[in-house]
Amino acid sequence: MEIVKKFKWLLLAGLVIAAGVFFLLNRFNRDVSAIHTFSASYEKFDKAVSDFSLSIFASIPEGGPSADDLEKQADGALVELNAKASPRISSLIKHDAEFMSTALEIVDISGKELDALRACKDAKRDKREGDADRLAREFSDLKIERTAAYARFQDLVELTK
Repeated sequence: MEIVKKFKWLLLAGLVIAAGVFFLLNRFNRDVSAIHTFSASYEKFDKAVSDFSLSIFASIPEGGPSADDLEKQADGALVELNAKASPRISSLIKHDAEFMSTALEIVDISGKELDALRACKDAKRDKREGDADRLAREFSDLKIERTAAYARFQDLVELTK
């Protein structure tokens, strides 16, 4: 008991330091988890848009999902991607502001890409070939832009390791 009385401030300081370290490690782990969750959502969106675009530009095999079903999947994947881009990254991660702005840029481009793909689907359905060709080029350009933005995001992930 005598030792506790002598070193109570030292024990208290040790507890405060341990709590601070625990808090910082927990925050860092949440940031890393948010980055990986966003990447997983991006991959899901990429696959959904790819499947949807194949249903528009190529023939769908019998018994496969319809273009409308694939459009709903892509729309759901975009909603999920938008939700995963929203968390704030703490300054414990290098380039935290760039992570957040790049994620929001990817979501913005993804929304435009999906809108162009929907418009292309409608133009093909209505047999407006001129519009369909223009929208297909716009879709392709947006896909390239989205892929480049995600490559920048992946570069930022590599820089934090």
